[in-house]
Amino acid sequence: MKLHRHIIVTLIALYLPASALAAIDWSVDQSIETKASIKHMAPSFDGNSLFVLTGTNELVMYDASGKALGSMKVDPGMDQIHLSGFQKAGVPEQIFVANSATGQIQRLSFSLVAKIDLSGSPFLGNADAPVALVVYSDFQ
Repeated sequence: MKLHRHIIVTLIALYLPASALAAIDWSVDQSIETKASIKHMAPSFDGNSLFVLTGTNELVMYDASGKALGSMKVDPGMDQIHLSGFQKAGVPEQIFVANSATGQIQRLSFSLVAKIDLSGSPFLGNADAPVALVVYSDFQ
């Protein structure tokens, strides 16, 4: 009977998956220094942007190199950020911030605005106009 138990225990031990220890090579690829404490963060789906919700109630957008592209104030108490959308499938990216204590959720709209240096360029109209229509063309 003891031999029978010994054989069963041995067979069970042979068929149980054995955990193997593996070495992991870790490295820090990039560091981003924020100006305030971080409440929450979310990367964009394409990995080219990082949205950080700070302790000063600011939502800051960073590019892939870690440069801050812009920021906006959010309501106090907002402590979570979530992204949705998938631009490659035609679903625009949306940002949601939430206050976990009150259950309030806000959907934020954003668009990237490029500043164009027009100094020295020919123009028509008022140089201090709030809107500029820029035409790129090739006169060969």
